[in-house]
Amino acid sequence: MNFAPNHKVTVVLGATAVGTTSVNTSEINMADYEGVVFVAHFGAVTDGSPGIKAQGGAQSNGSDAADFAASDTADTAAAASGQAVVLDVYRPLQQYVRGVITRGGSTGAVIQGVIAIQYGSKAHPVVNDATSIASTVLSVSPNFGTA
Repeated sequence: MNFAPNHKVTVVLGATAVGTTSVNTSEINMADYEGVVFVAHFGAVTDGSPGIKAQGGAQSNGSDAADFAASDTADTAAAASGQAVVLDVYRPLQQYVRGVITRGGSTGAVIQGVIAIQYGSKAHPVVNDATSIASTVLSVSPNFGTA
């Protein structure tokens, strides 16, 4: 199975300056998908235990979002400078899911960005989010030559 035509990729949070507060990603509509993987990339981590947790709800604006149990990566392995953390949310019971970047500490961490990869689509073809993904290329059995 090829990755590109079977997974929807969305940039859900851009770079965010150093800080200690939690930052919400944009909501992901899980209709027609089985799961979503959030990949949070951190820059300089000065202190704290940065990670990502998941929230979900029925409202597309996140007004009713609540934490998912046992979803905080900072509880298992906090990121260090330049590292990423990955959170996989499989078969959420709510239609809308978002990541919440947790930083903490007295000086915190820089967020380089967060992407969401939805998988297990029930509808094909899968189309990436045009507002955040510039292009997608599928290269099948490539040989040497000019890229």
